[in-house]
Amino acid sequence: MKFVNALVVVAMMLIAFSAAAESPMIVSMPTTLDLGTMERHQIKKDVLILRNAGDSLLIIKEIKSTCGCTVAEPEKKELAPGEVTKVNITFDSSIKVQGDVTKFIKVISNDPVNPVLEIAIKVTVHVPIIITPGHRSCGFGSVTPGEKPVARISLHSMDVADLDVTASEYDRDLFEITINEDYGSTDADVELLFGIVDNPPVGSFRKIARFATNVPDEPTFDIELSGDVIDLISIKPDRVNFRYIQKNKLMQKTFIIEPSAKEFSVKVTSAEIDLEGFEVTKIEPTPGGNGSMVTVQGYPLKTSNPLAIEADGRMSGTLRVKTDSDKRPELEATIMYLLKI
Repeated sequence: MKFVNALVVVAMMLIAFSAAAESPMIVSMPTTLDLGTMERHQIKKDVLILRNAGDSLLIIKEIKSTCGCTVAEPEKKELAPGEVTKVNITFDSSIKVQGDVTKFIKVISNDPVNPVLEIAIKVTVHVPIIITPGHRSCGFGSVTPGEKPVARISLHSMDVADLDVTASEYDRDLFEITINEDYGSTDADVELLFGIVDNPPVGSFRKIARFATNVPDEPTFDIELSGDVIDLISIKPDRVNFRYIQKNKLMQKTFIIEPSAKEFSVKVTSAEIDLEGFEVTKIEPTPGGNGSMVTVQGYPLKTSNPLAIEADGRMSGTLRVKTDSDKRPELEATIMYLLKI
């Protein structure tokens, strides 16, 4: 019985060895494809060879690229032992690539030893100024007044030995820009530092900063700056519209006044509303205790009221809230409703 079991094991090993011996083997020629130097917005094409160096049919299942700038298309997807196929490579430098670039294609096949073959595609894309990051934009995210975030852009000229950059157009009420010419290892390297001014205007922003250079083929370039300046203390909502209101229907709304950061707190010391027929009914702490809630309520004016007639039924007023914060001692919210005159 032991002899029979041994024979079975040996037979299985021979079968496995035979299967391994008769398997496909993918080989790339070359293993790295160097496309040389090309200009921006240019398309360059080349060819690499794939060979089946194994003993059974090689099946190329898929070829993937690590970026949209590179496309690889094999002429054949099934190769007998010893057979070769061309893979046509197309590189598009207009898709946000610059300077020395290395991308990869991944050839997925039935090669049991090397099922995913990576092939490097190298190229130098000549641009007058290499701007990093290449998307030419800086995102500040959410910024609280008092914060001083800094975004950085690095520049390197491929055309001039001594790069000169000046900020020609940008929103000086929102940004501070510093040009660091001591950055990098050569005079062709410059760093741009973008900061937010003290007490910036609250709200989302998407701005363009324009720069002038001494590079003949790129005398100007733009950097997009985006973010959201969050009020240190806010009132929510800051606008309420009850729209058309039925006669004698009570209108009521609670406003929340709180800091944007949980480690701070704010207290409403007083509140008043100048909309006829409305009053402040309650001022109380928020459940978390670091803010306040102000409730207002009121009834619509009669359509015969001179104020309603003068406003053509478009009633509007302001809730003014005073706080104990020296950062935002007063906040406002607008309340509106409509009457059918």
